[in-house]
Amino acid sequence: MPLPTWGKPLLVPGLVTLALLWGMPAAALRTISGTNVVVRENVDDDLAVAGNSVAVLGRVSGDLLAAGSIVRVEGPVGGSALVTGTQVTVAGPVEGSLYAAGQSVTVTSRTGRNAYMAGEMVLLEQSATVGRDAVLAAMRGQAQGDIGGRLWASGQSLRLGGRVGDSVRFAGAMLVLGPAAHIGGNVYYRQGADIQVADTAVIGGRLIAQPAPAAPRAGLGFWRIVMAIGLLIVALVLALLVPAPLAYAAESIARRPGLAFALGVAIIIGGAIASTLVFITLVGIPLALVMWTVWGLWLYLANVVVAAFVGGGAARTFRRSPSRLVAATALGVLILVLLGFVPILGTVVRLLVWSFGVGAIAMTAYWLARGRPAAAVTAPVEAPAAEAPRFPGEPPAEPPTAPTSPPE
Repeated sequence: MPLPTWGKPLLVPGLVTLALLWGMPAAALRTISGTNVVVRENVDDDLAVAGNSVAVLGRVSGDLLAAGSIVRVEGPVGGSALVTGTQVTVAGPVEGSLYAAGQSVTVTSRTGRNAYMAGEMVLLEQSATVGRDAVLAAMRGQAQGDIGGRLWASGQSLRLGGRVGDSVRFAGAMLVLGPAAHIGGNVYYRQGADIQVADTAVIGGRLIAQPAPAAPRAGLGFWRIVMAIGLLIVALVLALLVPAPLAYAAESIARRPGLAFALGVAIIIGGAIASTLVFITLVGIPLALVMWTVWGLWLYLANVVVAAFVGGGAARTFRRSPSRLVAATALGVLILVLLGFVPILGTVVRLLVWSFGVGAIAMTAYWLARGRPAAAVTAPVEAPAAEAPRFPGEPPAEPPTAPTSPPE
């Protein structure tokens, strides 16, 4: 079944990110993590960096993955860049495609291919340019720079002050075309939206009002795409920051699927009942809200754990190469997201994912508290001789025998 047009913004970053991660050799991915990370030197490979604050000042010849609270990219990137954080600033040119998400996202430089930006506030400044298409999802969005192809945008308000080579599609409440706006094609907007067009703004096509959908449609809705991209980013960040616990949780599904499923179902149902009972007591409303928050977070993280399992990111994969765990998790997210868009089957897959994932997280937390999987958590990446983690009731692996000399 062919995918609708709105599905392309999901498949493009998903497939590109997967191809980048899966195709790179283990030695080609350089990883850096810490509290305050500043990368000043030039990196001739792919770079994955994470921390509370991250600054990439040097040149990155390959692809860049950067995650943190405050993230700033000033050096040029030869490939594509995936940047996420609370405050994200991209001031260095990106030759490939840009994927940026955060509470506030500011782009001031050139993007060679496509740009995908999501956040509460997204600003494409006048000095910024996008070679091809742009996707912008924000409560408040501004595109003052030039976009070579089409622009898809969604949110409360959008202000355009630059050049868009093709059409503009906007789903939101207010669209403002400034004096310097120049649109090469049609401008599609949601019927009933507030449209403000400056006298000097140029529209090569027409202003076309489209009726708002009466009800959510099955398939690939724009916000579902944004949420799917967000899940992909969260999964990649967790695979980079906490690879060992994630790999162990994925392996727990492979080794004890029945226990993981049963435990997950019990926790989901029990948690829902317990939080509801606490809520109706009125006095326990604050506690119930906390329980619902933890419960929701648990369900969300379950997607990442099952994605690592589906992509093959078990503990032994982590031991061979951390980049393979990242790639496996990205592959699993893409598979689960696409399955989730299938009617009926998507609902079944979602329930199974929550059940297995929640159970796996509970099992891993229990064994971590008892110190069982210490080898999986502390073993270095390149440590094939270290003992693999053992599950309760499993006999220890036989120690390797020393090689003997051949008989003369």
